[in-house]
Amino acid sequence: MSNAHARDSQDSLADQLPGQWVDVEQSKGPASPVARSSPLPFFVGVLPRLRGYRWVAFAPVEEDIDDGEPKGLKQMWRNGKKDIWLRVSLYFTLLALIFPFIVWWITSVARQRHPSVKFHLDFPQGCVERVPWSFGTDTTPAPSEFLGSSYLYTANVSLSLPSDADVLSIITRGNEANRAHGIVEFIVDDGTRYGQDSDVHVEFTAFMNDRESLQESATICRLHPSAKHDGAGLVVNYPRYQSHRSRRMVFAIKVYFPTSPGSPTLLNQFRTSLPQFIHKIGDLQDHVSFLSLSLWSTNHPVYAESVSGKNINVMTSNAPIKGTFNATSILNLYTQNALIDVNVSLVAAESVHSATAMLKTTNAPVSANMSLLASAREARFNTQFETSNGALDVAFAEAPVSSLLDVRAHTSNAPARVSLHETFEGTFDLFSTTWHQPQVHVRPDVEDPEGQGRRRVVEIRPESRESSVSGSVAWGKHDGWRRYGRVNVASSNNDVRLHM
Repeated sequence: MSNAHARDSQDSLADQLPGQWVDVEQSKGPASPVARSSPLPFFVGVLPRLRGYRWVAFAPVEEDIDDGEPKGLKQMWRNGKKDIWLRVSLYFTLLALIFPFIVWWITSVARQRHPSVKFHLDFPQGCVERVPWSFGTDTTPAPSEFLGSSYLYTANVSLSLPSDADVLSIITRGNEANRAHGIVEFIVDDGTRYGQDSDVHVEFTAFMNDRESLQESATICRLHPSAKHDGAGLVVNYPRYQSHRSRRMVFAIKVYFPTSPGSPTLLNQFRTSLPQFIHKIGDLQDHVSFLSLSLWSTNHPVYAESVSGKNINVMTSNAPIKGTFNATSILNLYTQNALIDVNVSLVAAESVHSATAMLKTTNAPVSANMSLLASAREARFNTQFETSNGALDVAFAEAPVSSLLDVRAHTSNAPARVSLHETFEGTFDLFSTTWHQPQVHVRPDVEDPEGQGRRRVVEIRPESRESSVSGSVAWGKHDGWRRYGRVNVASSNNDVRLHM
């Protein structure tokens, strides 16, 4: 009778559990009716063990009665409550880890399924006018190629900016600005496009497969953040832009500079902030000059056919800088993980008698052909060339007599070579590591650049060691009262050469 009662009790309990019941161990004693009147019946089956072969149940396996309480229930509770809390903590920890991903996934799906949902628009300060895109009258697709891809539609916007502004800017802004990419070109207008107009004209062309996406995601702003500060901004805000292939787009920007008869057009300060844009500068040198030119991009190259200005600053990353740059005061070229290959004319202006150039990259070569110019004697030129894990090759093809040249050229794990013009006079210090003694190469047939018949004197200091060489060079007798230039060239684990 007791065995039948125990089986009925187990069957009744198994029917209440939402899973399959598997006996863990046969009870050695008769079932106790106390199990049915347990004060914790609602826990039964609520917290299943991670092991798949049994359920956590507070019904006693051994139902020996001790002082009127089920011994199996008390022992199960005491032994298992610590394990239960560990498992509950694990569940909540896993939930906390995956919850942000679930929210992100649900939000992404919602944005793709409901593209009409609007989000906050982040317009730059000074956006005084939002210029609409022009698609033309033909609404049928007209496929066109741009940057190696084909697009169904194009749209255009044109702005004119005063050339006499103190600051002219072309920028990208918005919460998706880093996804706006394309190319910006700087072109001289010979009068065939805008006639004799003295303004700077900026043309935007958008290439896309979905016209609605462009209208909802990209806006052209006319900028006027302060007096005498004008510009154009491409504002990209809408998150649709980053989703399906049919919604992708790319932009082409063309900047047309006016020409002036007899002399180059002088612009005050011109700057770009266009990450993800290729910068392509045409032949501006003889037509346009800048008091200050600042170009900024990321992950895309900067190419300059020729450009001139007082202060020139170019910055990008993971892409090369190439071309011809002419600066009358300061030239800064910065990139990372890509080469710098340039021709540089550095002019020491008569008012300050000095000019500075800095070329810097990492993990890539630096190659520079330098021409130094000055209208006065003892003009000072400060030059710095830095890289790492890339060859460094700097040649000074031209330099004025009696000029003061400071050169600092450093690299690592790659060769470094500096070639000086025969007008150089001063000291030199060359450094490398053991087994790579620096070398000095002197041309014996060089004539006096001032035509005075002087003989060039090159001295190597006796304290030079296996990994370093120091010395000096001068025309004729060394004048202790005169200032001289300095050259410092260093590398590691490779050759260092100085040619004079």
